[in-house]
Amino acid sequence: MIVGVVCKDGNVCEKYADASEVILYEIDRAHEIAEEKMIPVEGDGHFPVAGILIKNQANAVICGSIGMNAYSMMRSLKAHVFTGVKGEPKAALEALLKRELKELRSEETADLEHEEGCSGDCSSCAYH
Repeated sequence: MIVGVVCKDGNVCEKYADASEVILYEIDRAHEIAEEKMIPVEGDGHFPVAGILIKNQANAVICGSIGMNAYSMMRSLKAHVFTGVKGEPKAALEALLKRELKELRSEETADLEHEEGCSGDCSSCAYH
């Protein structure tokens, strides 16, 4: 399993689209970290972050909050999205492995904001 923790300044980023780096953890069958790597985000908004997660085939994403477009992109890839998280990335990962994080469900997305540059007309977005 590959878990992507969206970060800024070494902590879980409050807002997915504001990330400066993504820390990827490969988790083995014993639920131990097999590999860890930090990838800097090049560019602004949700597309560069999503690109890192897509390229590395993340199965789960941990962040503080996420907008509707980014959430839809992650779910179209069947990635599980966990929001409301703060603090150290490894602590967030440990909470996920202990099943202490709450997954954002599609029925809970009505209040998500559209990211900057989004018209709000989701039918015009290639990822919806």
